[in-house]
Amino acid sequence: MRTSSGILAFVGPMVLILASQAHAQYGPYGWGGWGSTTVGGDRARGMGAYAAGAGVYNEQTAEARAINTQTNMQLNEYLYESEQIHEQQYYQKMAGREARTREAGREIQDRHLNNPTPADITSGDAMNALYRWLSNPKIPHDFLTSAGADLTISGDDVRKIPLNSAAQGVVVSIARLAGEDQWPGVLRGEPFDSLRERYAALIEGVRERPDGEPVPDETFDQAIALLERMRSAAKAQLKGADYAAAERYLKGHVGLLQMTRKLDFRDQLERAREVKEVPLTNAISFLQVHNLQFGKAEGPEEQALYLNSLYPKLAEMRNRVLAMAGGPPPSPQPDPSKGAPTAIFDEMPWDQVVGRRPQPSR
Repeated sequence: MRTSSGILAFVGPMVLILASQAHAQYGPYGWGGWGSTTVGGDRARGMGAYAAGAGVYNEQTAEARAINTQTNMQLNEYLYESEQIHEQQYYQKMAGREARTREAGREIQDRHLNNPTPADITSGDAMNALYRWLSNPKIPHDFLTSAGADLTISGDDVRKIPLNSAAQGVVVSIARLAGEDQWPGVLRGEPFDSLRERYAALIEGVRERPDGEPVPDETFDQAIALLERMRSAAKAQLKGADYAAAERYLKGHVGLLQMTRKLDFRDQLERAREVKEVPLTNAISFLQVHNLQFGKAEGPEEQALYLNSLYPKLAEMRNRVLAMAGGPPPSPQPDPSKGAPTAIFDEMPWDQVVGRRPQPSR
């Protein structure tokens, strides 16, 4: 499903989980020559969360259609890089709690991915290690579909999966974009400096929240209000290309903030009970699109689901990808010269990104 068909395509009930599955066939070609595969950018990481948070109101608008595969792929890679940063910080904190060294953090990470204990699996850590590995945007979606062609989950089991917010990776992206050297020159000086300091402090507070814990909507409302004040000041002081550059940068922040809001997705999972089998690939896509991750399995039923079904199937999909490609996929490499790829929001009106419906004309 391509982003150019409109943002709301990603927030229909279970639209990705229930999507029909293609069955492309691949040989051991490595990562250099896929032929006619679709790019990882088609998976639209976080855009379902964005659409719900922003209250997108018209999937047929030219603005929604303007979200193309290329800009989405660039944003996917930036978000994945940020998730890798967050992951390293998470394992360093875990090693610290165990009074171990930084090297031990890498050992814990490797254990979760390659040789987890039952406790690692039921905690969700090993589940998420595999999920993040399979979420690498360098792996084409068609390739995952082929690797998981016969790997499915029952609709009833989908409903039982404990899920948490995975928004911290997006928060890291926002913090990177809010770095002192990232702000355009037209947004410097007063009143921008004081507003920027308040905004940076707010984002830093969000970064300090525990992993998996959703952020209250009020926090996002405060952050967007600060950005709107910057936009109003820019509108009063700037003209032409300078104002356009300022608004474009601020719009990128608002769009990323909308991706991090807490979502009500349980009703969508309940509807999965009506489906006999859900392809594992589409379940992974659902998590990506809605910025979710695996939570802790609290009771015997959830623990059995993780240990006996979900973890073995995720591990099998990872092993098949490795066998088919002859090794792990490369990680996206940051290019500081390009800056944050927020062009995905460029063609949307400010009110649509913020989530306000347009006022009817009189």
